[in-house]
Amino acid sequence: MQKLLFIITALLLSSPLLAAKTYQLTLKVTSLATHSALSGLNVIAIIGEQKIKMGQTDQNGELLMLDLKEKSIDFIIADPTQRHKEYHLFYNNSKKEDQTKELALRLNRALEEAHFMAIDAKYPASTDKDSIDLIDAAPVGDMEAFYNYLIENIEYPVECVEQNIEGRVFISCIVQKDGSITHAEVHKSAHPSLDAEALRVIRYAPKWIPATSAGKSIATKVIIPITFDLMN
Repeated sequence: MQKLLFIITALLLSSPLLAAKTYQLTLKVTSLATHSALSGLNVIAIIGEQKIKMGQTDQNGELLMLDLKEKSIDFIIADPTQRHKEYHLFYNNSKKEDQTKELALRLNRALEEAHFMAIDAKYPASTDKDSIDLIDAAPVGDMEAFYNYLIENIEYPVECVEQNIEGRVFISCIVQKDGSITHAEVHKSAHPSLDAEALRVIRYAPKWIPATSAGKSIATKVIIPITFDLMN
């Protein structure tokens, strides 16, 4: 009888129904500067104390990972060309459901500044004066969607986290006739590191819907508040 119970228990434990649940994760990676897919990125998973290379993103900027078992995984996404800043992703999937995760990588610091300067150089630093039947510039979608973009892309400066520094930075910029955001500058400062991060995230922002006067697009200045709050 004991032998029979042992056999039944062994069969149950080896049953596929009791096997650890697995899931698949697709990473989709683009450039925050150009919004184009990034191929050839190395994706490394840190599981326990091991670093495991999961593969490289394809021509569509995608990497499919199968049979993942861990609910939480640290990922490092690195650009071998070093054009883009290394991205660290803490991924959590408590229900172990198949998912797609979209990421956008920043340019490295040197290329980043050159990229912003090149965009500013294409546009005048002045705004239009027309104000007939004026409709203000606005983010595509709505302000909630724009602030979701900010939340997803702001990198809270490490030194500010360590020193518990919070604040609100006001950034002024020009929304051009084609919706491009240019000539961003600090309108009201909170802290040098917070100011710099606020500037970067606004410069990277997707195009807005431009202001119109008498039904025609015009360039206008807007001021955008960005709150850095360690409680959120």
